[in-house]
Parts: sequence; C-alpha cells; structure tokens
Amino acid sequence: MECGGTDSDTLVWPHYPTGLLTTPYAWNFLRQKRDKPKWCKWIWQKYQPPTYSACTWLALLDKAPTLTNLQRKGLVREVTSLMCKSEVETVDHLYLKCPFAAFIWSLVLRKMGLQRPRLAGLQAFVDWLDQTFPIGAPQHIMQVAFVAAIRCLWKERCTRLFQGRETHKLQVLKSLYSSVTNCFRGRSLIENNMDLVQLIAKNWDVLITAREFIPTEISWLPPLEGWFKSNSDGSLTSDRAGYGAIVRNCKGEPLRVVAVQEQRLSSINVLEYKAILAGLRLCQQLSLTHVHFESDSTTTVNWLQGKGCFPWQLLRDKHDMQARLADLSEWKMSHSYREGNQVADFLASWRMSSGMTVL
Repeated sequence: MECGGTDSDTLVWPHYPTGLLTTPYAWNFLRQKRDKPKWCKWIWQKYQPPTYSACTWLALLDKAPTLTNLQRKGLVREVTSLMCKSEVETVDHLYLKCPFAAFIWSLVLRKMGLQRPRLAGLQAFVDWLDQTFPIGAPQHIMQVAFVAAIRCLWKERCTRLFQGRETHKLQVLKSLYSSVTNCFRGRSLIENNMDLVQLIAKNWDVLITAREFIPTEISWLPPLEGWFKSNSDGSLTSDRAGYGAIVRNCKGEPLRVVAVQEQRLSSINVLEYKAILAGLRLCQQLSLTHVHFESDSTTTVNWLQGKGCFPWQLLRDKHDMQARLADLSEWKMSHSYREGNQVADFLASWRMSSGMTVL
C-alpha cells in the first residue's frame, strides 16, 4: 500500500508524552512496581556490614537456604532444626521461635530496655521494631543489633551443620555484642532526648552525644551591590525532564528567566549543569560582567569548582561554559539550600507546551 508524502517514517512510543522510548521509562514500564517494605530501612544502612544486610534480606524474603527451603528443591530429606533438634527448620523458627533464638532476642531487647513480645513471624517482628523504635539513636542501635542477631544465628546454624560443633549461646551473644560495638566504633550518634538513651548507650558501649536544635531561617539573599545573581535548578520525574534559571539584581528584581523542557530524560546532575549554563547565557544576553551563580546541587557546584569526576556527556557543555565564563570580569559559584532556590525550582518543574520559554 502506497502512502502519499516524502517524509520518512518515525518510530513513536505511544506510552510516553514525547513519543520517545528511553531506557529509564522502558524499565519502569516493564517492571512490577510495589510499595517499599518497612523492613528496607532496617537492613540497608551505611553503618551495617553488607554481609549482615544480605543475610537478613534473604531471611525476610524467605529465601534463606533453610532445611525446609532446601527440601522444596529436593536437595535434603531431613528438616529437623539443628538448633533445638525438635522442630522443623523454617525461617521463622530458626530466627525467632527456636529456644536458642528466643534466648538471644530476649537479652538483645533487654539491653534496649524492652521485653520480647509474642509474634507470629519475622515480618511481624520487624513491624513491631519499626513501631517501637521510630527515630533516633535507639533505632540506629537496634537496626544494627537486628541484622547482627540474624547473622549470628545463621552462622551458628551453619557451624553445627558443616562442622558438627556447637557454640554456647552466651558466646554467640558475646559475638553479637562485639559486632554491634564495632559497627559504631569511632562514630558518635546524635540524640535529642538523652534521658531516654543513657542506659541503652551504656549497655551497648556506644557513644551518644546530645544535639541542640537551633532553628535557622533560610531565604534567598540578594548579591552585593554591582553584582547579579543567577539561581538555577533541574527537575526530573518519570515522564518529564526540565531545568530553569532566573537572574536578579542586587535589589532582588528579576531581570530575565528561562524554563526549558527536555525531550529526552537525563540524569538530574546533567539537568542541574545545563540549568547553570542557561543562567550564564541569560547573563551574557544582558551584558552582565559580575555574576554570582547559585545552585542547590552540591555535585554540580563541585564540578564548577574543579572537584569530583566530570561526566563525559557534558564535555561539550563544559567547553561552552568555560568560554562564556572567561568573558565575565568576575564570577563565583556557591551552593544554596532548596528553600533559598524556590523560584528556580518552580521554573524547572513548570510544564510547558513548547520546549523553551524565556521571559
């Protein structure tokens, strides 16, 4: 079938507003989105050893190679627990209900000033911990103690299975206590209410310091007299990408603004850098010579200050920016908190029908 016209065909992705198929959007389209489980924050923390987190992750997903899980795969026949030698070795039994595990948890929670509750399984135990320790230094300590206990129980189980050697439960508890202490060695946790955590800090040998909250008002500050300030920001969501910039004088009066909507999704740092470059172009259009640039992106500020690893995707923009900055008599770059960069944030998030708007 022949169609009129001389234009070539173009592939259009109907599930995306611009018709372009990008890798991030394709991934979000194919994957099954679910709400993030509560237990994520209990096992993925920077002060937790990765091996402890991975072991706990498998346990919470019921993917740990317990005897019952191995039996489902046809690898073993005997499923009696090696810890108590009476019950079936499931994830909940091994890590929570076994008398050996119950003893470990009772002493761990006693160090936190609590008693061990009766719970249906490991998931319910994490939910109870999340409600009991919502924030603060006690939560951080319990997060480490939780994964350390899971790791120690699994290590003891494997020692009995592969080496035929049993460790006394007090020795396992001592190893758990040492693991928690080592995770916080050289670190100081900050807490607002010291009266509630003094006993916990003493029990776990963890340094906790008091913090006094001093409210600080953050707002946009005008540049020095004779100077001009360019504020910029980038915005990236699942279906759009954009950036914006605004140039103001020392009286706070806006001279020119720009809002750009990108056709292709990019990284947020790339958009932040392009926003700074867009503000620089506005300054040159206004023939400004003394400009103070502000951005709420620490990464891009470091790039302009010669710090960090610069991405190769922006090398052309980098050369463009260096040439334009050389035309200014004087310029400086500083970081701004988001509260002081609200106008640029609005411009970056502005949904437009066209690709660019300059006012």
